[in-house]
Amino acid sequence: MVVVEADGNYLQPFETDDLDIYSGESYSVLLKTSQDPSQNYWISFGVRARKPQTPQALTLLNYRTNSASKLPLSPPPVTPRWDDYAHSKAFTKQSQGLGS
Repeated sequence: MVVVEADGNYLQPFETDDLDIYSGESYSVLLKTSQDPSQNYWISFGVRARKPQTPQALTLLNYRTNSASKLPLSPPPVTPRWDDYAHSKAFTKQSQGLGS
């Protein structure tokens, strides 16, 4: 996916496989759907920056021609650990305003 905006401010677009979003933040992304449309794909959500009390959440990217109950062939992605601060810092460093 390509991140293009954070909290109402346009960014220098950058590609990433995941987002670090904290309470009250918002991002706009362009999602590239260039995979096999005969399959469904996992999307996962995990708690970051505080020890989670719940497991990661999962949903499906469902192509219109498929049943929404058709599970993907691959296992669900694993989100980064809740305390992987190096991962969070690397994401933040990619976020540059258009004037930067």
